[in-house]
Amino acid sequence: LISVEPLPDKWAFLRAQSIPGRQLVLPLAVSSTPTPYAILRSQNYSDFRDVPGRKFQESGASSLLGYADHFTDHMWQGARKQYQSMRELVVPTVSLGWILDTFVVNRAVDWLKVDAQGLDFEVVMAA
Repeated sequence: LISVEPLPDKWAFLRAQSIPGRQLVLPLAVSSTPTPYAILRSQNYSDFRDVPGRKFQESGASSLLGYADHFTDHMWQGARKQYQSMRELVVPTVSLGWILDTFVVNRAVDWLKVDAQGLDFEVVMAA
């Protein structure tokens, strides 16, 4: 099992839970057009759903894509304000093709799950 997790806290959790020799957790972001590094934007709520003092840990939702001003969250009105408090991290990026060529040499892939926060199709097609 190969997992890719660019958020440092989530990567550390997954790595601590992994089975040595059976799971590899890479601290990278997967991109359809990888560059050595990219800016990863991660939701970092301070007052969850605009309720002062109602703390919520980082959602874990992150993306190499920027915030879309035209996006309207159908769940609640204060989403746009919350999205303004994202944290940005510089993370190394690779292609899915690089991961397959590096870690899955001469093996059949029975199952592949990609969750690239809106870039899933592009990531798979670029491999």
